Amino acid sequence: SASLGGAAVLTSDSSLEAHHEVTVADCSSRTSGGAFYLLDSNMETHHNVTVEGCSAGSNGGAFYLNGANMEVHHNVTVEGCSAGSNGGAFYLSGASMQAH
Repeated sequence: SASLGGAAVLTSDSSLEAHHEVTVADCSSRTSGGAFYLLDSNMETHHNVTVEGCSAGSNGGAFYLNGANMEVHHNVTVEGCSAGSNGGAFYLSGASMQAH
């Protein structure tokens, strides 16, 4: 288990695009962002992206966004994720999320 972001950590104007048939499964973070931890960064997900069975010890079982932007397009699924404190799937602080 990672300290932050079990699958990926994005900071300081970083960006990530996940396209077509992407699955992130069974990741964990001791603190925040079971799968993804985004701080002042950007993420776009497209077509059949799945995050499942991820957990965070504190906030954001799947996604933790702080000052970050996330765009979600077509069939993004979050299943069976959990957090010890807040946001079993998503935790947003000063962040924005758009679903299309």
